[in-house]
Amino acid sequence: MKPGFSGRLKKTNICPEKDLLGLIRMAKMSPALFVRQVRQEISRITWATRRETVTATITVLVMTFIAAAFLLFVDWIISGLVQFVLGLGS
Repeated sequence: MKPGFSGRLKKTNICPEKDLLGLIRMAKMSPALFVRQVRQEISRITWATRRETVTATITVLVMTFIAAAFLLFVDWIISGLVQFVLGLGS
């Protein structure tokens, strides 16, 4: 046993919203308060600039094309090998 370890773990309530009382409190929240909190959270978001969005989109499209070309090539090679091994390629 490790020094300072009693063998029993103390149950801690790290997230009080997960208990029943917290769930009941959250369920009783007024819709206006909810909308206000959502708007506050949205105002804190750091949105990507148009340039960052375009750059990320182009990067994803290029990488998708490269992955598709690679998989096409691998599929072509494996297909040729299988046909050769099974004697279907003659």
